[in-house]
Amino acid sequence: MTRNAFDELTRHAPGPTADIETLFPDLATPRPKRYIRRPAILVGSVAAVTATVLFIPLMLPGGTASAAALDNLSVTAGRQPGQAPVGIRHQVVVDRQPGMGNRTQESWTLADGTSWRRDTRSDGSLDYMKLPPIYEALAPATVSLLPTDPGTMDAVVRKQVSGSSSTNEAVFVFYGDALRLGYVPPSVRQAMLIAMKRLPHITTEKAATIEGSQCLKVTYSEPLRVFVSQYYCFDEATASITEEGSTAFGSINFRSTVTVSDYVAAVPADVKSKAVDYTGPNGGPSQVPSPTASPS
Repeated sequence: MTRNAFDELTRHAPGPTADIETLFPDLATPRPKRYIRRPAILVGSVAAVTATVLFIPLMLPGGTASAAALDNLSVTAGRQPGQAPVGIRHQVVVDRQPGMGNRTQESWTLADGTSWRRDTRSDGSLDYMKLPPIYEALAPATVSLLPTDPGTMDAVVRKQVSGSSSTNEAVFVFYGDALRLGYVPPSVRQAMLIAMKRLPHITTEKAATIEGSQCLKVTYSEPLRVFVSQYYCFDEATASITEEGSTAFGSINFRSTVTVSDYVAAVPADVKSKAVDYTGPNGGPSQVPSPTASPS
């Protein structure tokens, strides 16, 4: 059971939850909160649900499969155009979780890390938000100044990450969140992928996103959370993240797939006018935004 699943179970329990907490003592004790790229929108399913993943394990001599695959990916990252993209980073991602329905997030991210977002729930309702950078160290301008030497980068990142079950897991999450940005210079992206390769508990495999796009799947398995792992799928032609997710007991229990990734000149006027502003000192009018509009 995931932490999110435990929280959902206790939140909707018809009576006292003391017995539930006794059954899951490690989940009942709150974990340190780590930065995440978006507010929590889906909760874990209580039962494990089987999901299909297409993959062919990379088999190379001497157990070097993961290292070799990430070496190739890092070379690709370093070959990408060095000029900073012009415009506003525009992305559409679809989040899926068994039993919870899909949720589509369309975002517009500025160079300072501020983002505007329109979320469409499975019932058709809409949320509009204006969000600050998800984490100060992940503002595009800050990420662009990270060291281009992988060893130095790893040392710098380890000093600033927090939360997660271990420092290694937090570092893996940081690299994924940073690599998702559209403003990271090729030399920094290349160093991040080399540093990711050097993390323990990393595996790679040829895979496909749920949309059918071929990718290199990079998975980190945290020893302190047995049978639970996190992954990123990279487009091997561009070194861009095309999907990410988590697994439990061998089954995918969450996946977020990129369907659109480009740059535009402006944030749509209706998104700006309807957005709940979470960039202020108090983080907006409430911790959880309510739908501000529904399709007619």
